[in-house]
Amino acid sequence: MKTLNRFLTAVFVVLLTFASCSTDANLCYEQEHPHKSGTYFDYNWSHANEDSMVIPDSMFVLGERIVSSWKGAVKVGTEEQTGKWLRSSTPRTSEQLESQNLRCFDMPAGTYKFITFNLDTTCFNKQTVQECIDDETDSWKVSGLMLQYKGYKKDSPEIVEAQKEWTDYNAYADFILKKKETVLYDTIEIVELPKAQTFGCMFSPRPLLQNIDIFFDIQKEMSEKRFMVDSVKAEISGIPASFNLYNGHLDITRTHKMLMKMDIDKGQGVVSDAGDSMDNTSLRCHSNINVSGVIYGPNERATTGPGILQVLVYVTSEDDENTHRKIQGKINLYHTIKDSGLIDYNTGEDYALQAKRTGVLDIKAHLVINGAEIKGSDDSDWGIDQWVPSGTIYVDF
Repeated sequence: MKTLNRFLTAVFVVLLTFASCSTDANLCYEQEHPHKSGTYFDYNWSHANEDSMVIPDSMFVLGERIVSSWKGAVKVGTEEQTGKWLRSSTPRTSEQLESQNLRCFDMPAGTYKFITFNLDTTCFNKQTVQECIDDETDSWKVSGLMLQYKGYKKDSPEIVEAQKEWTDYNAYADFILKKKETVLYDTIEIVELPKAQTFGCMFSPRPLLQNIDIFFDIQKEMSEKRFMVDSVKAEISGIPASFNLYNGHLDITRTHKMLMKMDIDKGQGVVSDAGDSMDNTSLRCHSNINVSGVIYGPNERATTGPGILQVLVYVTSEDDENTHRKIQGKINLYHTIKDSGLIDYNTGEDYALQAKRTGVLDIKAHLVINGAEIKGSDDSDWGIDQWVPSGTIYVDF
């Protein structure tokens, strides 16, 4: 009996010893340990190249271990594909955090999910991203990771420069900058980082913003005198001020505006910055924008708020003095935006979703101009958005 008790005691001690030696990577306290994985990040830019997108200088990467929570944030340069730590659950020395050209990042082995994205701080506020990175818990609050446009007041130097001689007849919101750069984003939902091995994660970032072509036609009425269109500027409103990186929700409770210069097609398929000529009777105007989306306003009769396109047309009349004018007008794009199918509103009262990544806002109503003013559209055109004149000013070029 004593022999049996000694045997059972020995077995119990052995079992207890095994139970206290888990293979869980979270129990490895040594700084250099075979449970760590050297992880590096590569990028396939084929999706961006298809759309002629500008590849950003750097990308953020947020990684989170699903079991036995651990998280890390790094910033990776897209050219050399080296980077630096921003935060990790494992304490880092100041020297480690200051290292700028790391190719591999030591992460505990386990099952991870990763997200990567870029951030242009001239267009977007860094605050919400920084708050996410600074969060001291062991899991990322990605469900609340919002990108917010940086709003510019009309007296900001960037807007004053672009808005020369412009009178704003829709001054309900701040402006955002028009840039070719877009937001690129990708996720890796499940990946296993092996123990004591170097492992590469390949991202294939896709654009998050909508690429939208805007078109409208100018019809020149020259029964009294000839004139030419020198240039056309426009302002579109209704761009959601923020959107969620994780689920794509667009906040439609607050929107911004954007200024743009329109390219002019003289009618022979030739786009020129030189403008029109005295002989042309019609023009086609076009601009391309990358934005979170464009939403329409409360109804088709609203003259301010989201979904309004304002235009500023510079003209020169054929007379003794070659009179120069700037002619302004606007149009509520309620039907144009609704018919474009760009936005899915059937998701909630305060947010919407992009229905597709690319689209067109092709305005059916012609902008009729006689060299002195914009002619109002015929109200009988039911279901077609209507141009409204906003005034004419004589200017010196």
